[in-house]
Amino acid sequence: MTKSIGQDHAIQTFDQQLYAIAQQVKWALPTTFDCHVLRMGGFHTLSCFIAAIGKLWGDGGLRDLLVDSSVYAAATVDQMLCGKQFNRAVRGLTLVYEALCSLWFGAFFRWLNDKIEKFPENTLTLFSTFMSMFQAGKTVEAKHFAEVKVFLKQTFCL
Repeated sequence: MTKSIGQDHAIQTFDQQLYAIAQQVKWALPTTFDCHVLRMGGFHTLSCFIAAIGKLWGDGGLRDLLVDSSVYAAATVDQMLCGKQFNRAVRGLTLVYEALCSLWFGAFFRWLNDKIEKFPENTLTLFSTFMSMFQAGKTVEAKHFAEVKVFLKQTFCL
């Protein structure tokens, strides 16, 4: 059918279970389905991605972080890190990301205070504004990025 309208490939999107079956059929009959491109739907792709994060980082402290902080119960975290509780997993991973970024910014400010003897004018104000905008979830204006770029060039000779 795709050849009749001038396309070389047909792209089909499936949910996870149908994708697995369709892929097996394609592997079993490669000459018949050589022009078919199979892809999993977006939701299931993200669920698999969350499961991969759980597989990589679950035993590395991510599970303990979510449980010990009393954000989620242990059974819920196990489901989240398997890619099952999608909305909760997205919320939990977003919370972890925001907490880590906040810690990273704090460590960066401490490093600046320890390592750099003389700051260019308004540097701490600039970075404080940048951090507060990040924590508030606001969009950082382009002028702030330009100011940070100038600071980095002056300080680190970039």
